[in-house]
Amino acid sequence: MAETSADSGEYQPGVCNIGTAERQRRRRTGHLGSLAGVALLVAVGGLGLPPYYGLASTVFFIAGAVGYLQDRYQFCAYYGQRGEYNLGGLDQRPETVTDEAARRRDRQRSREIYAYSLVAGLGVGLLGTGILYLL
Repeated sequence: MAETSADSGEYQPGVCNIGTAERQRRRRTGHLGSLAGVALLVAVGGLGLPPYYGLASTVFFIAGAVGYLQDRYQFCAYYGQRGEYNLGGLDQRPETVTDEAARRRDRQRSREIYAYSLVAGLGVGLLGTGILYLL
């Protein structure tokens, strides 16, 4: 299946279910989650807390990865799970996907985003915690 851009303005099952405004929101979530994870690691190190406290940063890094991947893939995992899409502005309600095959493709893409985010967030959180042990 060829992936195309959200700029086409069309919903594409498993490929594109959000527009520019929604993507910007997801990117901000990525920034906030990542910054919160880094801030937690810095606080743990700066306060001299046990390094394993840094493991809590994985939650923030996972959230950040979800945001970044949704932006990158032009696809909201939550909408995909619910069978919805929104290519309009943030003030618009999501529309419903009625085709069952399209809903299956959307759910599959949602699971991929969540799985990739879990791996990425755990990896970064564990790396950060490992660095705390070395300090």
